[in-house]
Amino acid sequence: MKNLCTKDQILKSHQERFACKVFDKNKKISKEDLEFILEIARLSPSAMGIEPWKFLVIKDTNLRQKLKPICWDQDQITDASELIVILSRTKYSLFEKGYIKDICTQRKRDLDRCNNYIKNLPNINEWTKKQCYIVLANIMSSAKMIGIDSCAIEGFDSSYEVAKTLGVDTDIFDVALLVALGYRDMSITPKSRLDFDKVVEFL
Repeated sequence: MKNLCTKDQILKSHQERFACKVFDKNKKISKEDLEFILEIARLSPSAMGIEPWKFLVIKDTNLRQKLKPICWDQDQITDASELIVILSRTKYSLFEKGYIKDICTQRKRDLDRCNNYIKNLPNINEWTKKQCYIVLANIMSSAKMIGIDSCAIEGFDSSYEVAKTLGVDTDIFDVALLVALGYRDMSITPKSRLDFDKVVEFL
């Protein structure tokens, strides 16, 4: 099978990806590129394949202005071309509202196996949030591969305040994190990482 892109191209995009703090307010992501990134998010892997997430694309400028003070007055909230809020499903949503049962039925999965796996986790709500970081990595990596910058945003007063501002039903969803997307209006921050042999060990 022919490679869709070269190793050098993939590596270069990862080397140049950084947490963009200053976005060009006037440069917008095309509808096609945004939908491409969201499709990558939708296709992200999750434990047991349950996809415990939902994505809110905040287009309303008034909503963004309301979110900004809750999100520690970070300029990315209002200045980036796009702002995506990644929601994680709650334990109540998974079990009491029948999400696990529905998705197992739809995919012909073993419901008891799914239930036993998830119910044995020490903190189900935190586990679903962790799943959302898989999505985040895919969004940021795929965005950079098509020339779009990004910034993950975990800094906010509380997930409840963000959810309340957006009208999210907190019985069903929690706010895992946000990600801003757009085009940088700053120099790329040189990447600093530990050496390969400091973080990789072959046993």
